[in-house]
Amino acid sequence: MVSAPVTMTKPTPPRSVTAWLQCLQSPNPKFLETLQATYGDAHSEYTHESFPLSKALNTYLEAYGDEDVQIFRAPGRVNLRGMHVDTHGGYQNLMAHQSEVVLVARPDAPGTLRLVNADPHHDPIDTQTDFYTNLDAFQLDWESFITHSTVEAERIKSPGHWLHYPLGALLCTQHNAPGETLQGLRGAIASTVPQGAALSSSAALCVVMVLACHTLNNKTLSNAELILRGRDAEWFSGARTGTADQTAVVMSRPGQLVHGPLFAEAFTTDTLAYTPFPEALRLLVIQSQTTRQLSGKALVAYTTNRFAYSMAMAILAQVCDQLGIQHRDGLPLNRLAHLSPHLLGGESELYRALREIPVALPLDTIRTQYDIPNLEANYQLYFGGAPEADRPTEIPLRGPLLFGIAESERGRIFADLLNQSKYTEAGALMTAGHNGDRIPNPDGSP
Repeated sequence: MVSAPVTMTKPTPPRSVTAWLQCLQSPNPKFLETLQATYGDAHSEYTHESFPLSKALNTYLEAYGDEDVQIFRAPGRVNLRGMHVDTHGGYQNLMAHQSEVVLVARPDAPGTLRLVNADPHHDPIDTQTDFYTNLDAFQLDWESFITHSTVEAERIKSPGHWLHYPLGALLCTQHNAPGETLQGLRGAIASTVPQGAALSSSAALCVVMVLACHTLNNKTLSNAELILRGRDAEWFSGARTGTADQTAVVMSRPGQLVHGPLFAEAFTTDTLAYTPFPEALRLLVIQSQTTRQLSGKALVAYTTNRFAYSMAMAILAQVCDQLGIQHRDGLPLNRLAHLSPHLLGGESELYRALREIPVALPLDTIRTQYDIPNLEANYQLYFGGAPEADRPTEIPLRGPLLFGIAESERGRIFADLLNQSKYTEAGALMTAGHNGDRIPNPDGSP
């Protein structure tokens, strides 16, 4: 089942917490209309006290009292095909689901971030941004700021702490309003998006925080700006994600699949198309209780293949030039969507080029043998926040590149298969993609 897109992009009017709770108990026609637009036929369930909106309001009431607040919401996401290729321009097939992050918030003193979480496992946040905004680095571009040694050292003190996501959102908002004095934020969070379950709990949190920080400062955002700033907020935490998660959160529509390539360096939502999710199918999201946390060595492992795309695609472009292999439409070979076999003269030509890509190389060898634009800056961007002993010195090349090209190609044809009711073939692509991303097979064999 599919959720509506990010709700409260048209912000709710400020109301007291008790007034909002009364609305949930006895919705007036206008509020009922908002609930129905957000949750569809299941809207009546979401007024129950066990759901995030009620939990967030009651958590706020207990922590801060009965103040006027606004409501913001972001759903979790599902990526049916196009795994791990959004950092480098691959095809995506995205949906949102019913799980959600709800934030109730109001302005606070400039540079102040105060948050409580309905989940008792998350400590309250009460912090100031002065440490960061007073740094000379804050005047740099965002990527230089978040990789600044002082910022990295401060973040490493508390790896994996949920503080980094809302703090990144507030700092990102301030960074994009140079010279202005912006309001801080006081709020309460409640979520039903499982954490560490690959359903984008962090992306939903970052998007809802960015949306709130801008709205409370009377600033509007386009969908593309909201997506990129949601990503930037998550990058502050140390994770070098792409834009697929944020795009699913912001752009999803009920009963629709969001399909198309994403390329952050020239980001646009114009490449995206909507295709109806077939009535014959249902999407079942199962909580397997398997979790992951993107911090420490796990974050380095997650990041290495994404960095490898940058290296391998630059090498592939040089190899294709040497072999006389050109893009059919003359486009640069700088994104996975441009590396579809039919655009490079067929699979045989692509394999001919891939055979010239080393399986792996020491970083020093890549430096001396290939002309890789911005190699040192990219290495710092991807790994600067990791302890030096954990940073990779040998980079896998052929494997990540082969997976990325194949996975983007699977993503490219996936929506067409659904439209043609070729569900078995679409399922085979899902199986192939997941198996191609494994180290061991499900039975434990290599």
